[in-house]
Amino acid sequence: MPTEKNRDQFHLIVDKLPVGILIVGKKGIIYANKKFHKISAVSGDLLGRTIGDALLAALPGEVEALEKKVNAHLSKKSKRTQSVVLQWNDRKSRPRFFDVFLQTMDFKGQTAVQLAFTDTTLLRSSEVKLREQYETLQRYLDIAGAAIVVLDAFGKVTFTNRKATELLGYSGSEFVGLDWFETIIPPRIRLEMRSVFQTIIAGEVETIEYYNNPVLTKRGVERIVSWRDTALSDKDGNIIGVLSSGIDITESQRAASELKAAVETSMLYLDLMGHDIRNQLQAITMSADLLKDMAQGPEGGRLLEYVISAADVCDALIDKVHATEHLLSVPLGDVSLKETLEQTLDLFRRKHRKVKVMVDYGGLDPVVRADPYLENLLRELLENAVKHNPKEKKQVWICIGQRDDGFRIAISDDGPGMSEKMKLSLFDLEKRLGGVGAQQVKHIVDKYRGHIVVVDRVEDEPKQGVEIRVWLPGSKH
Repeated sequence: MPTEKNRDQFHLIVDKLPVGILIVGKKGIIYANKKFHKISAVSGDLLGRTIGDALLAALPGEVEALEKKVNAHLSKKSKRTQSVVLQWNDRKSRPRFFDVFLQTMDFKGQTAVQLAFTDTTLLRSSEVKLREQYETLQRYLDIAGAAIVVLDAFGKVTFTNRKATELLGYSGSEFVGLDWFETIIPPRIRLEMRSVFQTIIAGEVETIEYYNNPVLTKRGVERIVSWRDTALSDKDGNIIGVLSSGIDITESQRAASELKAAVETSMLYLDLMGHDIRNQLQAITMSADLLKDMAQGPEGGRLLEYVISAADVCDALIDKVHATEHLLSVPLGDVSLKETLEQTLDLFRRKHRKVKVMVDYGGLDPVVRADPYLENLLRELLENAVKHNPKEKKQVWICIGQRDDGFRIAISDDGPGMSEKMKLSLFDLEKRLGGVGAQQVKHIVDKYRGHIVVVDRVEDEPKQGVEIRVWLPGSKH
């Protein structure tokens, strides 16, 4: 039998414990330490009261289940230590959380159950905040445009976002834990990619800027991804993994390859026109010239003149196509519209001495965003103004004006005009009614981010000539 001294020592020790202790016998509560009294909202003496009676106010929704567990231990139906989590309302009705451990014991010669209450409110509050922060971070990462994957030091996936799982065709649960290199990286570059990864883990490089490599989806389909890798370190500076963010560039790569193939094909055609076809045209022209001297009668002469003229037109078309060969590769800059127009007009007037050209700069000396092909644009528009005009004395008007943050060039003529259908389709790249020159004009205007339109020179008088209006952005300076 424990002595009075032993009981005093027991109370002294248990009262100093940081956990609440409650001991329950078959006739009710037989002991409660000071900590339990402090943390509980129970008032009055606890001794002799049942769990249900004593803790009903503090645990209204859970006291019945707790009492059943206590009774199971008392009847020796449950001998093992059990733990439960309780939400407890304190004296100010604030919820607090406790981990409670139940254990059968012998107390003062009778079977009893010891309940140890550990306050985990702060811990659980921290866990809730941490979980909320994690969920918020996950939401941000899920709406990010990049696929994000975190690998541990062994190359296993430890974290990912929705973009990555959608890209690779896995669910989040099956993706986490996979060996990245054995599962996602194609075999032909597996060794190389693992070697790059190991240089990061070894601390030889901290970040690897953008590089492209293929990945395998769950279905075995390859996608091309542009990655950026960054080392992850713990609080002591030890590298513990790698964060990779990637953008799927499969479609853009495919489009770039198709564009490259189209450019190469176009260059082949240009070479054919510039060399092979031109050589054949020269042979046709030379042969026609020889036949012209041998032709019998005026009809044969007219036919040969037509052949020579057609060959000359083809030769001019080839020159025109070659003129804008490098249009897309030449960068834009600030170009004086007035200076370029004056140079173009000088050549135009020498070629068309009977054409009267009137220019109104509106007191402006405009500078536009363009390149050397601005001269091609102006020359083609001027040639178009006289090409289909049957009059012996032709007139062309040029008017420069400022519109918004750019300038409008209006070139009009006194020719026969155009049908409404032709005005709408002249610079339509799909219909191609305006020939090579009109197509080149539209490409140049599009490159400058401008726009072009054809209207009647005299409103509602379609047979009094046309006016072509081109708007080009002004200099940013």
